[in-house]
Amino acid sequence: YQRRVRGEKEKTKELVYSLLPREIAEQKIGSNAPVVPKVYSNCSFFYSDIKGFTSIVADLTNLSDGGPMDVVEMLDNLYTIMDKAIGQNDVVKIETIGDAYVVVSGLPVPDINDAVHAKHIASFALDVLSTTKDITVRRLNNRPVYMRIGIHSGCCVAGLAGNYMYHYCIYGKEPRYANCLESSGEANRIQMSDDMRKILERNFQYQFSFVERKPPIHVSGSKKKTDRTWWLTGQAGVHRDMPHNDDIYKKLEFRRKISSTANPKLLLKGVAKLKSEATREHIRTLSESSDISSKKKRIKSDTVSQVSHSTLGKKSNHAVKKHK
Repeated sequence: YQRRVRGEKEKTKELVYSLLPREIAEQKIGSNAPVVPKVYSNCSFFYSDIKGFTSIVADLTNLSDGGPMDVVEMLDNLYTIMDKAIGQNDVVKIETIGDAYVVVSGLPVPDINDAVHAKHIASFALDVLSTTKDITVRRLNNRPVYMRIGIHSGCCVAGLAGNYMYHYCIYGKEPRYANCLESSGEANRIQMSDDMRKILERNFQYQFSFVERKPPIHVSGSKKKTDRTWWLTGQAGVHRDMPHNDDIYKKLEFRRKISSTANPKLLLKGVAKLKSEATREHIRTLSESSDISSKKKRIKSDTVSQVSHSTLGKKSNHAVKKHK
């Protein structure tokens, strides 16, 4: 009997652990004292949604034998895959609202290394994008499901809300900015803030590959007119079957080969090669323009000389007639 009781207690604990971060759950199980909200200075945030989710839901509900059950089935397939990626990374799932999925790293236990939270979120985002790219809506002729992802690093306040069906929440302008990066992103891409890019470059140099978004955009909620953002594209030494975006990956073909080796010398050689190619192209353009301008000058001078010769000829003829 005691063994059965212990087994049921363990099941109850595991259920609570699946609803709340383990540290917060243990605090609530151990005592009924309220969980005090805390400020976390070094965190990274992940926000995602489904591009065109509203139209997918509308098309499903318009089916004669379809409706909300098909929407729940699609979301369940998607979230099951994303939950599996959580188990492979040191991140905490915060909530799912409709098609939105929110994850954070760096809390409730702060990282010893103030930058590793950015690496965890970047790796998690790449895992999600690579594993969800083949998800389709079965009832809509296997219509593809495209993810939009925004990631950012900063501070936030986290705490437990309510006394029934607890909800562990994060608040602050930094999580809100990550949400705006997601909503202003594009299908099957990970839009990363410049703050997070600096953390990755400073602490995990050559481990992640990314390209700057051109032209820059204004992210809602930002005080800047335009925000410098980046597309996260890969991680050195980790093979993932990423969705293929031609306009990004064609530009990054050379850079990805370099970053996969994680060799600084090769990276410097690659940069020098790109610079030399750009210089040669610039010189060629200048030479072509100078040739064109010199040709124009020659044509102009020939025209002027022809005009002057004809003018002199007319004047001499006129002078001869007058002499006669």
